[in-house]
Amino acid sequence: MRNPTSHGMRISAHAASLPRRDMLIMGSLLALLPGCKIVRNGVADKTDPQKPDTFDANAYVDSLWPKVSTFFQAQAHDLSTVLAGLAKDADAADKAYGQPPAADGGAWTFAVKGQGRVTQSDSKSARGTLTLALPNVSSPVILQVGPVVFGSAIRDCLPFLDFATFVNQIEYAEVSHALNAKAIADIRHGVDFGALVGKTVTFSGGMADPAASGETDVTPVTLVVSGA
Repeated sequence: MRNPTSHGMRISAHAASLPRRDMLIMGSLLALLPGCKIVRNGVADKTDPQKPDTFDANAYVDSLWPKVSTFFQAQAHDLSTVLAGLAKDADAADKAYGQPPAADGGAWTFAVKGQGRVTQSDSKSARGTLTLALPNVSSPVILQVGPVVFGSAIRDCLPFLDFATFVNQIEYAEVSHALNAKAIADIRHGVDFGALVGKTVTFSGGMADPAASGETDVTPVTLVVSGA
């Protein structure tokens, strides 16, 4: 049996004298040898949905987060305007303010913003919530503040996150969980939700059509406490 190490040394010794065409052919043949593997850029693989074996939803969301934040800052509609539109003509409001569902039977979603007074705070349960009273909004508005968050409203109202971008439903769901986790980690940082009753908060976030759940339920991406 030949010594594989010495064989490799002979290839290296003669490679410099080979014509470029022969070197390309030799490189192609070596790539086919058993045990050879092309190692791709690890960071790029983690954020590429088309590489499911290495895709990391958290890394993907981290890379996407500046675009997500900018979208909610620039594109969120006033919550009272969206709710009034839905009450008057749901189809027209969907088209004017919303994002269509990714799958048949899903709910329209909306990027919304608002400011209201906290009337109730549930910071004890896993699904922590703040209940707000907003001007020109007749029903209570519920903000999910976690740590457990239900639904996929943040993901679904982002027009640049198309299901077709992802290889399968698992990736798509993982991105939703990662978006929720990133948003909630940011808004929970340094905030005592149990002490917010009576205070005013300004928020933006994702909302599924209230007709689907019977509640005006927002998953916030931004949350600022502005006083009593």
